[in-house]
Amino acid sequence: MKAIELCLLYALAAGSLLLSVAAAQPVSDSTRVYANLPSRIEINVPIQHQNLQLQNCTPASRISVTGSVEVKSNLDWDLDVAGSTSDGRMHGTENHELHNSMTVSALDPPGGPVDVPGTESSSPVAALLSNIIPGDYSGSSAIGLTFGQLFEWDDYADDSYQLTVTLAASPAA
Repeated sequence: MKAIELCLLYALAAGSLLLSVAAAQPVSDSTRVYANLPSRIEINVPIQHQNLQLQNCTPASRISVTGSVEVKSNLDWDLDVAGSTSDGRMHGTENHELHNSMTVSALDPPGGPVDVPGTESSSPVAALLSNIIPGDYSGSSAIGLTFGQLFEWDDYADDSYQLTVTLAASPAA
């Protein structure tokens, strides 16, 4: 009987030793986490700058108005401008058009001035800003813009001159 008790004691001791050795050794494994973040660009003209009015226009003067645009991007981007008329100049009633093109300048970051091209121009878009790095001028910060127009004595008097300027953000070339 003592032999059986002794065997049981040895078995319990060996089992305890195995459990303590197994519990003392850490085990681990790992996993790799992947993500695919697509490139994205957003552009927005704030509502207060969607309809701008040039004030106190007189012949032989350059008049300007300030607006802004917000660009959000997670890649380098360019900002181009284009006009809504065939020649990129402001048009009024009865086919009146100004003799000079409107210009656009970016204030911060600085860019331009560039003449607003027309839909039938050899290049229907003009580069205003190039290779802007994400985080530099994106997110909630607005880019100030100045729209300028030179009026001449030979421009016909008309109270309805207008031009739609399209601002387009695209991946940097």
